[in-house]
Amino acid sequence: MDKEYLQFWLSPTVAAVMGIGVQLVFPLIHTLLLLLIFYLLNASMLYLLKSHFPSPSLFVAYKFEASDQTVVVTGDTMYSDGLIDFSKGADLVVMDGMLTELKEEDPFYDEFQRIKPQLASAHITLEEIGQILAKANVKKVVLTHLMNGEMDKQRTTQILRYEGYEGGVIIAETNGKYEVE
Repeated sequence: MDKEYLQFWLSPTVAAVMGIGVQLVFPLIHTLLLLLIFYLLNASMLYLLKSHFPSPSLFVAYKFEASDQTVVVTGDTMYSDGLIDFSKGADLVVMDGMLTELKEEDPFYDEFQRIKPQLASAHITLEEIGQILAKANVKKVVLTHLMNGEMDKQRTTQILRYEGYEGGVIIAETNGKYEVE
């Protein structure tokens, strides 16, 4: 779990506690800490088997609900009907955006196009993100876990729209803060 995801919507104190938990050597202590925090925050977790190079592993998503608002956060992920159900009606989804489009004039653009097929074997595509968000009727997405370079928000949004997603699209920024409306 990437603690930067959590900082989009948790208080700095809780994010710091979870960041410490992520760095603990003993997985059992980490799991117990997460369960306690999730219990206190009325949160739930989704575990799905996914294929991630070089071997299959679990994909994890987190859901936090408070004051009639729902936030879902994924790590590296692939297309999943379970994620559609888990994200149904969410106000905000913070999602793996590794395959977000780069601007053509970006110096890394050609390299990104070259490695894109390999990345797609371990990360969800923009087309799949658009399908999930549309089917789940998500209000807003923050794409994170991005490649280096200048993101092409217009092209990224166009791909998501083509797949039926009509909600808000945000390209994450370092230390960005995003409101749940």
